[in-house]
Amino acid sequence: MKRTALFSILMFFVGVVSALGTTPQDDCACGGLQEISSNGKLVNAQEIIKDFEQGQSRVKVIVNLVEPSQALAAVDWKSRSSLSKLHGEIHTRQKQVLDGLSDVEFTLRHRFQNQAGFSAELTQEGLDKLLSDSRVKSIEPVRPLEKYLAQGVPLINASGFRPAYNGQNLAIAICDDGIDYNHSKFGGGGFPNGKVIGGYDFGDSDADPYPNSSSAHGTCCAGIAAGDLGTVGDYIGGVAYSAKLYALKVENSSGIIYNDNLIAAWDWCVTHKNDDPCNPILVISTSLGSGRYSSTCDDSEYATSANNVVAAGITLLVASGNDGYCDSIAGPACLSNTISVGAVYDAALGNYTFCVDDGSCATPGGSASCDPDEFSASQVTGADEVAVYSNTASFLDILAPAHDAYTTDLSGPGGYSSEDYFSDFGGTSASSPYAAGVVACLQSAVKDRTGSYLSHSEIKSILISTGDGVTDDKVAITKPRINLGRAIDSIIQEEFSSQDVPKTIPDPGTTTSTLDIAETGTIIDLDVKLNITHTRDRDLDVYLIAPDSTRVELFTDVGSSGDNFSNTILDDEASVAIISGSAPFDGSYRPEDNLGDFDGNSITGTWTLEVTDDSGTNSGILNSWSLTFKIMVDGEPNAPVLHTEPNITPGLCNIISWDSVPEASVYYAECSSDPCFSTVEINSGWIGGTDYEFCGLTNGQEYWYRVKSAYSALGGAESAWSNVESSRQCGTPGDFEPDCDVDRADLAVLVGQWLDIPGMPSADIAPVSDGDGIVDFHDFTEFAIHWLEGIE
Repeated sequence: MKRTALFSILMFFVGVVSALGTTPQDDCACGGLQEISSNGKLVNAQEIIKDFEQGQSRVKVIVNLVEPSQALAAVDWKSRSSLSKLHGEIHTRQKQVLDGLSDVEFTLRHRFQNQAGFSAELTQEGLDKLLSDSRVKSIEPVRPLEKYLAQGVPLINASGFRPAYNGQNLAIAICDDGIDYNHSKFGGGGFPNGKVIGGYDFGDSDADPYPNSSSAHGTCCAGIAAGDLGTVGDYIGGVAYSAKLYALKVENSSGIIYNDNLIAAWDWCVTHKNDDPCNPILVISTSLGSGRYSSTCDDSEYATSANNVVAAGITLLVASGNDGYCDSIAGPACLSNTISVGAVYDAALGNYTFCVDDGSCATPGGSASCDPDEFSASQVTGADEVAVYSNTASFLDILAPAHDAYTTDLSGPGGYSSEDYFSDFGGTSASSPYAAGVVACLQSAVKDRTGSYLSHSEIKSILISTGDGVTDDKVAITKPRINLGRAIDSIIQEEFSSQDVPKTIPDPGTTTSTLDIAETGTIIDLDVKLNITHTRDRDLDVYLIAPDSTRVELFTDVGSSGDNFSNTILDDEASVAIISGSAPFDGSYRPEDNLGDFDGNSITGTWTLEVTDDSGTNSGILNSWSLTFKIMVDGEPNAPVLHTEPNITPGLCNIISWDSVPEASVYYAECSSDPCFSTVEINSGWIGGTDYEFCGLTNGQEYWYRVKSAYSALGGAESAWSNVESSRQCGTPGDFEPDCDVDRADLAVLVGQWLDIPGMPSADIAPVSDGDGIVDFHDFTEFAIHWLEGIE
């Protein structure tokens, strides 16, 4: 009995020990963790392993699979069918890997569509299986991201351009903590609505991207980028106030944002770019991030998704972060396939103190209460001054306004304030949507002028090359602060060149070249360049004479040894010099400087370039020259008004007409089979009349029409597009009503004309070509054929 009792007690303690996890098997598990941590597929292994070591049964990871390279190489990111094929191949690859795991070993978080991978919560056994799978390329930890916390519209030179180019016909995706679509500036209620036209909640995996009760960050960002036009305090509408919005919520109900949620949101934008083909997603704004990167991070977990976004024709903007770094920015702004955005102040706001990372080179000051790994830094703020907290590095791309933005808050008592607007939203979080709004406006201008959109890299190049250089006070790094006006100017400029060259200047004497310009409008900018071939230095005076005889001195004593142009005009025979960039004319003309007397600055008329040689020696050494005008015009004719189309148009031709525009000389009409005009079936070219007939249309197809006007057929200032009208073509013989259906109603028309109507009846359809002037049994026979075809 005693032995039995002792054995029972012993077995009890063995059970307890086993339950407490102190059996020898646990030592094997520790060895397993060490083996896992040394596996080369594991990125930031210790970050993953520590969760197991701290007793967690599962860890959150991103699993990158070997891409189906053949499908990727052939994918057309603009084609739904091509994307569908890619999605199918990726889904198959994912399924092959996931089928090897049991429900006990993993829980799926996100299954990416455009990149071969997924995120999941894995047990140690599940992780071990994936690491041994040859189809798995790498495994990375899921990390939490941070939110990066007046109007700067005048500072970025956007005020004069937003009325014409304001993000119309495109959409901006805000990847953040959601958008309050009940706010009056975001559609006023319901989802989707006329402003927030789509989105998804990746934080909680549901279809409703409405924010948590205190999460106003994304709503503030959306207001800066594209909030509807209006005036409330300093709120004047978003930069691109006509753009539509997509709300990609990446914060969960606990207020945490994980990086795989953001990757899934970017991936979603690629798949759903053209859900509304009239308002494609062309811009993504992301005011989130984490980490510190002193160089580009194209090997990070975000890279594949970012590359897909850019390949799909979407511009990706990301805030640089608020740590005050002087040689680093946060991820994912560190990706070379993003446009990273740092922050400047909108205006002089007084003395501000912020907490910055202890790795910042900012000068300590102030008495802010900061975390142990931070210190406080004070700054006397000023307009266009880089904010002390803004992360800066040599590979930062651009700067944009950040403090203080008056923008939209959660409607009702929630959010940052008890009002529906928040008066001092800031940080690089504000900079990214400012830049996103500028990109949307720029794309609107490009589409209007060229009929197509720019790529991410083209947009990036324009923002950098047209921005105003601003140097960070805490480190000697100068970066361009975005300038919307100059960016649009670089797209919409009109260029004219004189044709009466070469010219020889008498010595001493004067020669002139003239250029007749038919355009009307107001000069915004003008660039004159002189191309000269010569044999030695000369003393030349150059003047520009406007159509009203206003005389502008461009260059004086050009070519003398030792003057500002000595390095431009060379002694080598037949060399070509481009003269620009010195006082009194600096190569970038401003009308208020030296054409102030020119009547209204209208560019219409004869322009004259006059070149004089007063030296009196070496006659005839100036062999040729040419003149190029680059003239930006902001005047444009009114848009025509297209006459209302009937619901149905008989036949396979359609004549559209419009009201004339008094100041316009030509018109351009388009016909498309979709209301967005993404594909234009037929265009009229530039024509002089106020109507146009489109023929060769498809029976039963609905077509949309629009027209614009211009001052001249070649490069003139163009109006916006007219209203859009549509009509369905019904060209089947026998469809006399017409309604695109041959039926009893048409038979009644045929019978009526046979009995009652003489002359040229509409029911005379036989012989098939043009009838014979009467309605008879031949017409009944022909009608019966088409009626029976319709019944079949």
